[in-house]
Amino acid sequence: MYGAIILAGGKNRRMNRSKAFLEVGGRRIIDRILGALAPVCGEILLVTNTPGEYARLGLRVVQDILPHRVPLAGLHAGLAYSGARYNLVVACDMPFVSGSLARLLLERAAGFDAAVPVHDDGLLEPLCAVYGTTCVGPIERCLAEGKRRVVDFFPLVRVKYIGQAEVGRVADPLLAFFNVNTPEDLERARELAR
Repeated sequence: MYGAIILAGGKNRRMNRSKAFLEVGGRRIIDRILGALAPVCGEILLVTNTPGEYARLGLRVVQDILPHRVPLAGLHAGLAYSGARYNLVVACDMPFVSGSLARLLLERAAGFDAAVPVHDDGLLEPLCAVYGTTCVGPIERCLAEGKRRVVDFFPLVRVKYIGQAEVGRVADPLLAFFNVNTPEDLERARELAR
């Protein structure tokens, strides 16, 4: 069984409201993500430090275990609570998450601890990637050492990098990895959804 973990721990400073509930193409971003992932993932967790906001979604909502309040701590909590060996991890502000890409990444993770998309220019997409529960210990080690970027634990695990060409066979990378951080991003997402 595969799982999914939605990270919703951001402070939303640039948007001044929860990005998960912004509407794109007539649907809330969180509903778009759930619609894409539900057919692929048997269990979907949402990690947030404001669980009351998400109580009505009918999801299992968990909070950070470690007090660092960074995406790496959210990833740690999701993996620690997950009942699935492999989990697709996405941010709650990605309106064009692709079920086909989720399936590809989950399948390609077999035999590795993580499967991470990489663009032709070397840029990684660590918040639209698959992580195994075997990553929990290495993440804890990094956080204990003050390393807080998601990619900081990659040298400690076996990572399968999935190139842009392979991603492009199942999803448009420009859409699949698009996230809404600013009001301008939101307007662009709404244009793309038309």
